[in-house]
Amino acid sequence: MTCRLRRNGALWLLLLWAVPATADPVLQPLIVDLTVNGESASETLVLRDDEGTFFVGEEILAQRGIAMPWPDPVEWRGGRYYPLTDFAGTLSRLDTQRMALRVEFSPALMPLRRVGLARAAEAPWTSGLGAFLDYDLNVLGDSRSSRPAAIGSFRPVVFGEFGHVSLNSLYRIDQPRDGVGTNTERSGLTVLDLTYTRDDPDALRSFRFGDIIAVGSSDGRALRLGGIQLATNFETRPELVTYPLPTFYGETAVPTALDVYVNGRLTGTEEIRPGSYVLEDIPVVNGDGQVQVVARDALGREQVYSQDVYVSTELLRQGLSEYSVSVGAIREDYGLENFRYGDMVGSATWRYGVRDSLTVETYGEATDGVAGGGGALQSTLPVGGTLNVGLGLSASDVGSGVRWRLGYRRLSGAVNYSVDIRGMSPGFRIIGLPETALPGFQLVASASRNLYRYGSLGVSLVRQGYRSRDDRTIVSASYSKGFRNSVNLSARVSYLDAGDDDLLFGLRVSMPFGDRHSVAGAFRSGDSGEGLEAEINRSLPYGPGYGYRLAVGTLDTRYVDAGFDAQSDYGTYRFEVRDGEDSGTLWQADLPLTADIRRVEAEAVPYARSGVVVDFDVRDVQNLLLHARLPDGSAVPEGARARVEGSAESFPVGLDGLLFLPGVGDSSRLVVSWGDDACEIELPEINGAGVMTRLGEQLCRPWPENGQEPGR
Repeated sequence: MTCRLRRNGALWLLLLWAVPATADPVLQPLIVDLTVNGESASETLVLRDDEGTFFVGEEILAQRGIAMPWPDPVEWRGGRYYPLTDFAGTLSRLDTQRMALRVEFSPALMPLRRVGLARAAEAPWTSGLGAFLDYDLNVLGDSRSSRPAAIGSFRPVVFGEFGHVSLNSLYRIDQPRDGVGTNTERSGLTVLDLTYTRDDPDALRSFRFGDIIAVGSSDGRALRLGGIQLATNFETRPELVTYPLPTFYGETAVPTALDVYVNGRLTGTEEIRPGSYVLEDIPVVNGDGQVQVVARDALGREQVYSQDVYVSTELLRQGLSEYSVSVGAIREDYGLENFRYGDMVGSATWRYGVRDSLTVETYGEATDGVAGGGGALQSTLPVGGTLNVGLGLSASDVGSGVRWRLGYRRLSGAVNYSVDIRGMSPGFRIIGLPETALPGFQLVASASRNLYRYGSLGVSLVRQGYRSRDDRTIVSASYSKGFRNSVNLSARVSYLDAGDDDLLFGLRVSMPFGDRHSVAGAFRSGDSGEGLEAEINRSLPYGPGYGYRLAVGTLDTRYVDAGFDAQSDYGTYRFEVRDGEDSGTLWQADLPLTADIRRVEAEAVPYARSGVVVDFDVRDVQNLLLHARLPDGSAVPEGARARVEGSAESFPVGLDGLLFLPGVGDSSRLVVSWGDDACEIELPEINGAGVMTRLGEQLCRPWPENGQEPGR
């Protein structure tokens, strides 16, 4: 105990003994250096009875969040003090030399602390009126046509406080064939989607008007409609994790540092105060996993805890719901005609996380002549894996029908497998799908095995039984392996039975070599024929340079495919040609390497398919390299500092007057100073043609009068 603490303690005792006592005289007041579960409470008044029991004031218990009920207190000079021996599992020890009292409450009495490991929520940004355009242009040439064809995809978006309006469109200019003329039915503008959207991130929902997609059940399909929709939209909160993540419960009596590992990789570090704690939203990938928590307390003790977990992204977190309500007309001839709609449809779905291991859903839909609905559940099992069960009913002009589904999937580090079985009665109907497209029975099964140093192996089976056409069966197996010399081998064999049998075998080998080069070869053999393919390519560098690709083959038809890429300080260019059947060009602009980006990142959370305006303060600057010389031919001394006029940043002068100036703008004057001396360099005009401009030797003219810069 420090001299100051001893002196203060003595003064407290004299003061307390000088005041007439009104409490039990067997209680002795002490001023101690109190530590509670490893956390200092500084100088504190406590009481001790003849049996050595310590009593602490209620403010200490309240500050530490000690769980109630508390034992009966004793009254002492207007305050309440509680005996530590009446708190189960609590230990206390007094160091009489230092007058330090150390108290450890049981972690069960301390408050539960929740620590979330998920990414913190970011508030969506709002901005003034803005717009952006996504586009893709292709020009295709054919020796059989008199002029090339062109197709462009344009996706403009206008956004603001009102929401955003998006247009998805195609514009075609088709080739005339054999001198007959242009196919006018395929040329011109085709509107794919035109939609107004208003997002509400606080409620996790979006309102849409125009061309919308009505979401069906988890084992159903989606409908393109022209109408209105109100639906949950998790994209408005990209940081939100919608599926259940594992939690870890623990307790500690003293301050502790926790290192959290997922499948052997460190994913987070947390400082925990004494008491019980729960780590929430531990980031585990889909499937089997193991969580390890390494706890190191303030006393230097280390403990390791392990917990096996299973995560399924198919489920919703407990208490989280998802819904969609849509009303509109079915879109017809999508991609061919503009704004052509058919029958009206109403559709609604709802999913809810009953608990982290169980999600339920229900749906309903109706149109002229067909109505249907049903429900489903997804659940993780104690042994791992996800179980899917579904049941649907429909009523139509042909009668009623039923559909069912049973599925199971398990993902692990070494073995993954799944099986999904579905069936329906003859009278079951789904809006938007013809009867011939519905299999009466369907089985989909797959399994894969990681053989580690021996590669990986996978098999799959698809069996579909139809009432009005031939059944279909597809069986396939694949194998892949990487070798130490960087050679990668993959092989695949598949069998198709859909009226006509077809056995297909494929093999592919690839290997990198040299400077960004790689070669690959492939072979395919089946009832439809055999084919070969060979390819060599050189990838683009990070800076200026070039790349190319050359491929020849007979996999489908005989072809030669060649491409050349070039990259400069101002952009990237690509030219491709394929066997004379088509050709295309693509130009893509990029920032030059002379760009000075004053702001390299910004936290922006735009609404889905909307945008915000962010200024990164990009300027076109030059990087200069020169040798600073004085009039007598000697170099400016090493260690001198150079400053571009108008800037506060300075740069050091190296050996032989060598000076590197990064990010120089339009200024033409350079001030160099060392000790009491200074000089100036008038920079020549810079043409801005290169990333690095070498100016050679430059004269630095001294200033008179102790080198002080004029005007200072």
